[in-house]
Amino acid sequence: MASLDKEYRFWLVLLFISSFFGYGCYIINRKSFSFSMAAMSKDLGLEKDHLGTILSSFFMLYAFSKLFVGFLTDLLGSPRLLFALGLAISAVINILFGLSSSMWAFSLLWMINGLIQGFGWPPVGKLLRVWVPSESFGRWWSTVSMGINVSAALSSIVFAATTKALGWRFVFFGAGAVGLGMSVVIFLITRDSPESVGLKSITSERSNSSAEKKRFSLRDVLSDWFLWVLSGNYLLFYVVKTSIADWSQMYLIQYREFPASFAAYAIGMLEVGGIVGSLVAGFSSDFIVSKMPRLGVFARLPVICILIVILELFLYVLNHTAFITEQYQIDAVFFMLGLALYGPIAIWGVLAVENAPKGFEGTAHSVASMASQTGAFLSGYPFSLLVSSYGWYWSFVTLEVTGLIVVVLFGFVFFYKLQKLKAD
Repeated sequence: MASLDKEYRFWLVLLFISSFFGYGCYIINRKSFSFSMAAMSKDLGLEKDHLGTILSSFFMLYAFSKLFVGFLTDLLGSPRLLFALGLAISAVINILFGLSSSMWAFSLLWMINGLIQGFGWPPVGKLLRVWVPSESFGRWWSTVSMGINVSAALSSIVFAATTKALGWRFVFFGAGAVGLGMSVVIFLITRDSPESVGLKSITSERSNSSAEKKRFSLRDVLSDWFLWVLSGNYLLFYVVKTSIADWSQMYLIQYREFPASFAAYAIGMLEVGGIVGSLVAGFSSDFIVSKMPRLGVFARLPVICILIVILELFLYVLNHTAFITEQYQIDAVFFMLGLALYGPIAIWGVLAVENAPKGFEGTAHSVASMASQTGAFLSGYPFSLLVSSYGWYWSFVTLEVTGLIVVVLFGFVFFYKLQKLKAD
């Protein structure tokens, strides 16, 4: 038994390496454009609506891709292959993007990249679900999600230095090279399930898998009211999250008139805050679930609500006050924004997966993810139109209001479940 535990831990370590760094490389090959927008705008004369169009072309197919890949992951049962293959193709697209100069080529390539980027998180979610025990699932999910922030924080600094030294095209070349190398590593060290390496399945401890599949169908999953509340709120929150992550650099430079170096470091601190937020959300929500087991997945909702309230506070400070003028002040605000943005994101997927019947985790997560990427789509060209029509100030006020709607809806759901539990 000791040798079995030792071997299991060995494969868990490899799973962590492939999922943490592998999905981090997906982020690098996605954020390469966001961190190059200011330089591309200056070099090629691209306006905000041009940049918004490229962003929206990505999210338009990314939303549908995550839904499709979720179904595909459940159907094929080989998340390892999908995960590695998607990263390799995304890396090649980045290299081609760096070689391009026309608007149509940018939009087409980034649209294809959106389609391929959907091969990232659904396979990771499936791998975590079949390898990680339930009692530590939230911590694992949030820790792996932290790779998003680590890669984005590092790449914001590295990409800024690369752009200054070599030009924006080498940002895409570098991202592509790193992605190609990591795709090979993923394929070599990852395995689809414990059974594939002769180990006992941990899912048998949760429930009888075959029996559960007989009791539930796709219709049952898609008719679950909480999945749709979760997805609707995910859409709204992703408008806020992606707008801040993708447009804040230009907001700071154009509206707040900060130097480009200030803005670059602030975006880096956004991602550093996201690292802390992911860990806080995962560990604290696991703790609440352990103390309120009868509430099940709904016990994680207060963590999301508290973090969004913190987000609202610091959005207000950023957009409505004038005393923030120093680098350390901007960095502190963006650190807290990152904590409050990425904390909820880290456990949103946990809610969808834990709420799903066995065998339909990928499907449930993909439905929620499609909603989130629809929100991300709205943060592209539609948000650029909002900025062009009403300015940066009122555009960020819109984000504040959107966040408040999410808090109110989740608050109603939590207290409804709490009252129902007391009545039972």
